Amino acid sequence: MDVQPWQAETPGPRRALIAQAMRPAPVTDHWHEAARDLAGDAAAALNGLDLLEAENPRLEAAAIAVAIRELLAQEHATIAVITNDGALARRVTAALGRFG
Repeated sequence: MDVQPWQAETPGPRRALIAQAMRPAPVTDHWHEAARDLAGDAAAALNGLDLLEAENPRLEAAAIAVAIRELLAQEHATIAVITNDGALARRVTAALGRFG
């Protein structure tokens, strides 16, 4: 499988939302200001996204790994996991490793 850079052809509401979500902690106080700008496009930005709430980090990683496994069982499926949490990325990788 080839890995290709993820690029939206034109900046859109999803890109703006992701940019805000990935802000470094010291500047998250700007979220209130950004929320006003994003409010009109919130439905479009969130279309196709799912919310996952888990009781602990291990279950969170396991749920993400299961979702990845289910999606990749579909023909021509692609998936991206975007996180700035290195520990989460390692837990998801480990959980995927158990699936082979």
